[in-house]
Amino acid sequence: DHPEKCEAAQPGLATILWSSNDPKARTSAAAMLGTYHNPRVTDTVLAAFSRETDPDARMALARLLLNRSEDPKVLPVLQAAAREDPDPAVRLAVQKRLEARKTGTKKE
Repeated sequence: DHPEKCEAAQPGLATILWSSNDPKARTSAAAMLGTYHNPRVTDTVLAAFSRETDPDARMALARLLLNRSEDPKVLPVLQAAAREDPDPAVRLAVQKRLEARKTGTKKE
């Protein structure tokens, strides 16, 4: 209802994503950031994905990135995750979504 209020929440969510010691908080922040259609959010998520170690938080970030796979910066990161993500569940989820995208089938 209040776009300016929502936009104001982005920096706070990004801070949680970057500095919280709680993986659940980072996972929630990633999910909430997914509702913003702002290129800065994509950049923030790409950077967070590269350093995230918690499997649930990585999955949340991967889902967000998969929804932005048309961005030319995102696809190479997803392709790398599909090949070599340290978490097998993330690797498989990304593989499935990229394959569905390639074949035009419904995701997941």
